[in-house]
Amino acid sequence: MKGELGLQAVVAAAPESGQMSWATGNHLFSAYLTMGVKRGDHTYLNLLLEGKIDSERIVMFADYANLLFSYADRNILYSGIYDDQLALWATGKAAFITQGNWLDPSLPGYGATLACGILPYAFMPSDTPGATADSPSYWAVNRNSGSLQGAKLFLNELALSDEGQKTLVEDCGMISPFRSCALVPTTPIAADLYAQMKNHESYAWDWVDMPVSLAANATGAVFELFAKDAVDSERFVALMEAQIAEYTSNY
Repeated sequence: MKGELGLQAVVAAAPESGQMSWATGNHLFSAYLTMGVKRGDHTYLNLLLEGKIDSERIVMFADYANLLFSYADRNILYSGIYDDQLALWATGKAAFITQGNWLDPSLPGYGATLACGILPYAFMPSDTPGATADSPSYWAVNRNSGSLQGAKLFLNELALSDEGQKTLVEDCGMISPFRSCALVPTTPIAADLYAQMKNHESYAWDWVDMPVSLAANATGAVFELFAKDAVDSERFVALMEAQIAEYTSNY
């Protein structure tokens, strides 16, 4: 139905490992680690840290990744980067994109007024409503800085003042991590994600506790080979297992 719907592709996915391994080896792979798993349960992360994977779960995940790649735009799938992926989706030429609410600030630049939201990476037969979501990074202050007190004041204002909270939520389109903030995001993807999280329908980002640069140096390349049909699902699983085992053993 692509022609009928005016679509160039069903999915905008960019697994090129040189620049996009963070999107596949971290964010997409996050589904394998935590979809359907309660926060605080690190079963599959702990296996990974031992250099192992769950064979049944990774096979289901491979089938799902293959589905995404099979319905993606081939040019972007083979060599596209983030901007290409975003443009395809934001201009209405793809129905789905494998990204997150950080897309929101870019939508006005495309004149996009899409009715959009977050869907789960639902790769298992059981229902797993909710997205994988967490804080992607943390503020830090250099204790040896000559502006230490000023930096602390800035962070306090950002977190606690009305102006700071407005900056985070309304100007930057973020979801505030602070319980003291009553502002609700209005940008489309963040608003949908916020509602899911308020309903306790989300799963942790355990990928943040994987060995540093595992995606960039090991698993990202496996996703690229899979997307380019250089390996089949069985080989994808075998390579993923081998790369994780080797990388964690040297970490």
